[in-house]
Amino acid sequence: MEFPMLDSELVKIELGLDDELTLVPTAFLITGRGPALVMDEGVGWFFDEDGYEGKSNVMLDNGFTYLSRDITLEQAKRCISENTITLEDLIGTYNDRYRANLSLWQNQVEGIEQNVLA
Repeated sequence: MEFPMLDSELVKIELGLDDELTLVPTAFLITGRGPALVMDEGVGWFFDEDGYEGKSNVMLDNGFTYLSRDITLEQAKRCISENTITLEDLIGTYNDRYRANLSLWQNQVEGIEQNVLA
């Protein structure tokens, strides 16, 4: 199954961020717990998790460090690109941690329709 990715340029515009930043590869998923953003290595957040009402996180890289920024569900939807990716290609299977994260996210989306713009 292919999942839509967020566009780095659109995220920077939406959040008013510096051009030197690059979005870590991020996919938009619909899960049994609701929408979520998942990054490479399988790091991800559900919207509305841990008191983040209507928000999730994106990670950006400036070549030296990673920066975390809040993003609302509506902002994330406006940043969806035409590019898609499978969870295996996004997360990878390099080691046990990657494989465990991959399995966790695959279980979250199993049987769930991926109509992200609804």
